[in-house]
Amino acid sequence: FVNIAHAAPLNDQAWQAIAPGIDYQVLSYMLTPWSRIHVFRLHLKQHPLKLVRAKALGRDQAFVKELAQYAQARLAINGWFFDQAFRPLGLRGAQGQPYSALRSISWWGVFYVRHGRAAIKRARDVPSVDSMQFGVQSGPRLLVAGNIPLLKPGRDERTALGITQTGEVLWVVTENMPLTTTELAEIMKAPPISAWDALNLDGGSSTQLYANFTTLKLDKHNAAMVADAVIVA
Repeated sequence: FVNIAHAAPLNDQAWQAIAPGIDYQVLSYMLTPWSRIHVFRLHLKQHPLKLVRAKALGRDQAFVKELAQYAQARLAINGWFFDQAFRPLGLRGAQGQPYSALRSISWWGVFYVRHGRAAIKRARDVPSVDSMQFGVQSGPRLLVAGNIPLLKPGRDERTALGITQTGEVLWVVTENMPLTTTELAEIMKAPPISAWDALNLDGGSSTQLYANFTTLKLDKHNAAMVADAVIVA
């Protein structure tokens, strides 16, 4: 297996502005012609993050494309862990209104937006949930202030959130490119992604991506439905 974490991407394209405040880049590696990583870089002031639940459709589960179209979103990725009954595990909430409680799990992290700025912290270090504009909990943390923690092995499709040192939010989704969490962390730390903090989301068969822009249309489908999705309207 090619050591992706230490391999330079084949493409050298610059970031492509697909909307004001949203840039996109696709990274290809020497695996197969259809193996790639989709990366979005968002400015929160122009594009606040929102959550949409399958329950909004009167269901326990849905595909990300269905959730995006219901919410008239231009961009959507799968959300976080859930149990067999599609009940969310860990914090979920927006505009100070949590609908799933924070869990004290040491290796999980919380991605949250407060006063228009994003951060990723341990559960014990986050501010009051009531003060968050957006908050979700998952794990493991992939990058902590530019450092990669000790991570477990296991290769799978991946979805992740990241934050740059200048405050942009990063969405990273693999396509036909299973990675370990360490490989994903190393890729996200390096240019062109250049994340400073990062959080692994639900992956495997839950990994999904939907984008609907004039210059970019994507529907990375998968076999599993999910309980919720992160969207940009």
